Amino acid sequence: MSGGKGSRFNQDKPLANVCDSKNLINLITISKHLTNRVYVATTYSHPVTRFLKALNPDVQLIYTRGEGYEKDILEVVNILKVPILILPADIYLNSEILLQYLILSCTSDICNLVFNDNYVGISFWKGYNYSNYENIGIKIYPLTFNNFEEYIKVAETCKKQIS
Repeated sequence: MSGGKGSRFNQDKPLANVCDSKNLINLITISKHLTNRVYVATTYSHPVTRFLKALNPDVQLIYTRGEGYEKDILEVVNILKVPILILPADIYLNSEILLQYLILSCTSDICNLVFNDNYVGISFWKGYNYSNYENIGIKIYPLTFNNFEEYIKVAETCKKQIS
């Protein structure tokens, strides 16, 4: 999911360099460890569309109306059908382990990753029954950058991983 308004960071948040790579490219690469069908959901006017088309014309884009993350998720699920793994473009992952954990732990139609009862933004959909959902708890919150201060923390974490 890469079509937000970027009101707390900027509109190019998915294209921010994180650990020497554009974060969106990192998420695509990690997702490809799990499936060969990776899509990027965005809005028509988002800068990510030009970047992805220039980088790889074969990248499949799904366009949403951009009415908010929750509504965009429903729109994407209705277009692509289940099973589907949803990731926000402002989360940094260094492997697919967290995603595998969610998929393997999911026993409901919809499973959400949560940390201390707070939604992380990653969900796995196996069905369409909205009342048949579960929250899968994790003990470490994945790095996100909703604002510039969080982005600096992610960058510092990358430096620690390298050294």
